[in-house]
Amino acid sequence: MTGPSRATLGLNLNIKPAGSHPAAWRHPSVDLAEINDIDALLDIARTAERGRFDALFLADKLTFSREPAAVAPVFEPLTLLSALAVGTSRIGLIGSISTTYSDPFVVARQTASLDRISRGRFGWNVVTSAIQAAARNFGQDELPQHGDRYRRAEEFVTAVKKLWDSWEDDAIVQDRDRGWYVDPEKIHPVDHAGDHFRIAGPLNSPRPPQGWPVIVQAGSSEDGRSLAARHADSVYTVVGAIDDGIAFRADLRARAAAEGRDPDSVRIFAGFRVLVAGTTDEARALEAELNRLADPRHVLGQVALFSGYDLSHLPLDAPLPPVPPVESSNSYRSHLRAVHRFVERERPGTVLEFAQGLGGGLGADNLLVGDAATVADELEAWFRAGALDGVNLQPELLHQGTYALVEHLVPELQRRGLRPPDYAGTTLRRHYGLSRPARRVGATAHV
Repeated sequence: MTGPSRATLGLNLNIKPAGSHPAAWRHPSVDLAEINDIDALLDIARTAERGRFDALFLADKLTFSREPAAVAPVFEPLTLLSALAVGTSRIGLIGSISTTYSDPFVVARQTASLDRISRGRFGWNVVTSAIQAAARNFGQDELPQHGDRYRRAEEFVTAVKKLWDSWEDDAIVQDRDRGWYVDPEKIHPVDHAGDHFRIAGPLNSPRPPQGWPVIVQAGSSEDGRSLAARHADSVYTVVGAIDDGIAFRADLRARAAAEGRDPDSVRIFAGFRVLVAGTTDEARALEAELNRLADPRHVLGQVALFSGYDLSHLPLDAPLPPVPPVESSNSYRSHLRAVHRFVERERPGTVLEFAQGLGGGLGADNLLVGDAATVADELEAWFRAGALDGVNLQPELLHQGTYALVEHLVPELQRRGLRPPDYAGTTLRRHYGLSRPARRVGATAHV
């Protein structure tokens, strides 16, 4: 068994409008005016920073489902994180950018800028996008195939790293006497020519404060693991049980070692939906109340959107059809895998039973409900077993859930020695226990 590679449990707060539960916005405790309000989100960020969270995590969707119950996210991740960066001082800021629908030069410039605005606290969550409808927002009739998306992502990340490294760290000299603001000998062309991109370079901004912003990769498929082994500092995944987490983490560490990397340089973060209350009975009652507010059709729509398992055309009393093989999916395979786990475990007979059983959605496999000690017990078990290095916590109710985590769960984790009493540094790399990468010259396996 491979134990934890860091002394304490990594801790991210995954921000979703209203909360991770699809019916969160309907709960009477939620102030509807605070959903997507920048002052309210700044308060969330500052509260998480007070709780010494390592980072905020913002996922992204490039389409909208048009379902009446769907909460529309107002902010694009990098725009929102720029605002949160100037309203906080220590907490890391991770945002998703798609390699399928973006350009390496633009992304290199955006991420270098945000790393500088935040003084070294930015992380780029590399995603390939897997929602069919998004393709039509970018002039494509069909979503590119899974393997094609990851081949483009491989070259994309390689090109962005080259652009980040096109400036030497001391290229800005500010020599008034010579009239040199920069030393041109320390700024280099990229001359990248690949199957997808041709980029002359150099980047038109200096090397980021962290050298490279922390690279996060969200994907558990074979292609996703290969990309992560070569490039990722942190991997975000969803696994159903501790044994699955142990196997996933061991596999990623072995792949990283095979790529010539130190396995400890790759941090595995697992996603957990979480609801913490004063007592476990109170937490379970609140979760049941949220589940009663969930619209079955909305739950089915979310399942179809993220997993490709589309039941929207069926009546609710129809027998549940077989779940397609994970390998057949051109969508998010980790979500389809979660559908398989749920169906195998709960054996729902009808479409309605399936939707009601999921309740809050596909994250049900990793739903933690209880008082602080109960939730801490579960997180500690995963960490001590070597199933993960950190967690992405997704509060069922964003605002009151974040306060509960900071006031109750974090102190409990600190009492157990699972979380430090304070930040050890000022950058996201430092929070994760990662070194600043040296600038690479020329193309290598990791640049």
